[in-house]
Amino acid sequence: MYMGRRNIAILLVFLLFGSVVPFTASADTVIRSESVDLFPAGTFDDASEWTVWSNKAYSEDVAEYSTSMVADGRLSMTHDRPANFNEITAWATYSPTGDNLSIGQPDCFKPSSNPVCDNDLDGDSDGGYSWTKGPVIELAGFDFSAGGGLDIVNVSLAVAFRVPDSLQQDSIRFIVESNGTQSLVKTYAHTMGEVNHMNYNTRIFSLDSIQSWSWDELSNLKIILDYVSVGEFDDSELQIDAAGLIVKHLQPWGTFELAKASHSVAFDEFPILSADIQSGSKSELTMAPCGLQNSGSAPGLWVTESLQLPNGQSWGRFHPNVDGNTSWEVSSSADGAIWSSSLTIAEGDLLNISDEYVRFHATLLDGCISGFSVDINNPTLTIQGQILGEIHSMVNAFSKLRIAMNGEEIAAINISEGGFNHSVPVGHLLSAGGGQIEVGLSARFHWSSTGESETIVVQVEEMNIVGGYLIEWDRDPQCEAQSDQYFDEDGGGRLLEFLYTCTDDLTSNSDLVPTATSSEPSILQASFVDGQIRLQPAADASGQSTVSITVLDERQNAWTNSFDVFISEIDDAPEMDELPVELTMELNQPLSIPFSYWDRDTPSSQLSIEITPDWATFSGGEITFNPTQFGVKTVTVKVTDGVNEIEQTTDLIVTQRADLWVQSIDILNQNTGDSTVSEGNAIEIYVYVRNSGNSIAQPVTIRCSVNGQTFGTPQIAMMSPGDLSSAVCDQWNLLDVQPGEVLLEVEIDWTGDIDETNEVNNVWSGTIVVNPTQSDAGETSNTDGALSAYSSYLWVGVVILGLLGILVFMYGPNQIQKIE
Repeated sequence: MYMGRRNIAILLVFLLFGSVVPFTASADTVIRSESVDLFPAGTFDDASEWTVWSNKAYSEDVAEYSTSMVADGRLSMTHDRPANFNEITAWATYSPTGDNLSIGQPDCFKPSSNPVCDNDLDGDSDGGYSWTKGPVIELAGFDFSAGGGLDIVNVSLAVAFRVPDSLQQDSIRFIVESNGTQSLVKTYAHTMGEVNHMNYNTRIFSLDSIQSWSWDELSNLKIILDYVSVGEFDDSELQIDAAGLIVKHLQPWGTFELAKASHSVAFDEFPILSADIQSGSKSELTMAPCGLQNSGSAPGLWVTESLQLPNGQSWGRFHPNVDGNTSWEVSSSADGAIWSSSLTIAEGDLLNISDEYVRFHATLLDGCISGFSVDINNPTLTIQGQILGEIHSMVNAFSKLRIAMNGEEIAAINISEGGFNHSVPVGHLLSAGGGQIEVGLSARFHWSSTGESETIVVQVEEMNIVGGYLIEWDRDPQCEAQSDQYFDEDGGGRLLEFLYTCTDDLTSNSDLVPTATSSEPSILQASFVDGQIRLQPAADASGQSTVSITVLDERQNAWTNSFDVFISEIDDAPEMDELPVELTMELNQPLSIPFSYWDRDTPSSQLSIEITPDWATFSGGEITFNPTQFGVKTVTVKVTDGVNEIEQTTDLIVTQRADLWVQSIDILNQNTGDSTVSEGNAIEIYVYVRNSGNSIAQPVTIRCSVNGQTFGTPQIAMMSPGDLSSAVCDQWNLLDVQPGEVLLEVEIDWTGDIDETNEVNNVWSGTIVVNPTQSDAGETSNTDGALSAYSSYLWVGVVILGLLGILVFMYGPNQIQKIE
């Protein structure tokens, strides 16, 4: 960041690649670059930013005629001095008419006292006056030797006189005579009472309308004071204490006043580069408190570190800080590697170099090198304005507009009418670490005047300090580098927390775009998942891969990094199908299940399988179980490749159970002795049950039903394996059935007390016909024929069922399917 102004909140981003230049490429992007005025208050738009004051010469008192103010977009320093006047009063020194009591200055302020003119009332006369009731009083002899060469502004007649009584007919005239010409100044007549101008109130009359006076004319002027009497009796008399001339003139004078203004602004950085005196290469030099000093009698040599020019800027001036004798040279480079030959350079010289890098070569003869700096863009203060007014009394040698910066005067402009535009380099007054820029202006109005008035306005219309600049960068994202990762083959993947370690100056963390790629995707897959680096080794793979990480911000500035992933080879153990936790089978009924085994690293022909007990065998992709006893048996399967062995077990539940089913049924009509079923007859159903299992069944419950109505629940006490037993359901009379087809069902072990190998063959069902009662002899022969035909069919069915029963008994007949 460069030049962030504190008090006006200007953020200036300045990439000082450092005084020391590491020559590495950067993907940082310049998103804004512009010039910046280092003295923004020089537009004078805000008067509050300026401090203005004035003072008199050699004093802190506020000046009388000079002011400073900021208004209307300019700084005005105004000197408005009025004319300087003085007066000379000359009283008549003699009287041509001998009226000597009227010469000199007034001295009779109490003419009516007794004695006359007893001003202090001590009983003695303190002065006197002349009086007349007709003859004129003439006064002359005015000393104006002090006014020679001074400009006369105006002339007045001063008369200290008294007329004790009112004037009815008489009059009084005041006349001045110059060069033989008399001019009437004043006439008094017809007054109402006493006229007294002797009581500290001398009467003044202007003589400016008579003519333009010179000092000689005034020195030779004569004043005539005449009492004009009319008639036999005088009205009063004219008393004259004194008469003279008062001359107002321009008084020469000279001094000076100061009108001042100042403004201060702070910056975090200035356009200044400096080098570390501890860096670079040195010969015959040593570090001292003041800086670099000679270590011996030979001249010391110092080649400074490289300085890099900020983006888009130009080199300014060279400013060494040396106490002693030192010569300097400069060399430049376009790439920081290949350097030009060195050229001599002196303090304040402008570096006419376009290369990006410079370094300086110092030869110290004696003294001490404290350091040096190079400004960027040649910071220059420019002041523009104009001086207005008719300037005639300013002393050129002293009347100046002086400009100072940071306590050092940098320019002085003569206060003479006309415009001015002045520029001066100021880079030597700036430091690399930022700080204050304080600019002061002082207009010294130093006049030597004959007394005339004078108005001068020094207007400063604009001030600026060029050379500042703003460079705003979008920097590369910054993230924490990842360390190398180590895996075992087939040891699983890994998630590495990553994105939270990244920061960017402009792009939020959530908007950064990370990518991860593997140099060997066949053995390792790398990707990003929810801000984490996902590393997933491939199955049965080992080796080394390099993972490259790239993080992009919104302007595609990138942070890149890579790390290695090592996957160690592991000899895989064999693998096999999962066995069920348990299996159930019937004794003497072999059970086979599919089963396979393999090894990723070993051919199947080199694998060995072992199954215990030995009545479990593997062949043709199946394990066959053929136990010799019932109960719970544990079967263990082991597979080995000669190094690694795996095993698993399963519990085999071997059962020995009964298996009950209806082998056949017989129907007996107790009324007719045949197998017909007629409504209202006593019907018995004989059920023949076979136990085909390997276990005794006891007791065997039987339930007979027609259309869901139970009509018998007989039991067989016990049945051994292979037994055929019978039971009778003879409660037909409990049924409520109608003639026609009905569903006859017989269920064995209907209470569910016997554990069987087959629980779905315990129900027998079939359809039988219930004939109506033969009480109506008039039934048609068709009905009899149908019943006879049905009875014949039924007996045929019984015979067939009997034959089938014998075959089933002999050859193990098919089981009855349970009807649900």
